[in-house]
Amino acid sequence: MGIFSSVQNLAQVPASVLVGYVTSSITSATPLVVSGICIAIAGLLFLGFFRPTYVSDDPAPASAMSH
Repeated sequence: MGIFSSVQNLAQVPASVLVGYVTSSITSATPLVVSGICIAIAGLLFLGFFRPTYVSDDPAPASAMSH
């Protein structure tokens, strides 16, 4: 448990350093711009990779189903 929490805390260090840099750099609107860009990228990835399975699709044949 101790090693796990140490590794978990160590994994959060780069994010904290990056957030500190973004917050203190250029203007006070920079964090909003960076978060907007991240949300836009996530939305594009979702649209590109998400393939929904509709309920009205044909089910598998009964012979292919195992009981």
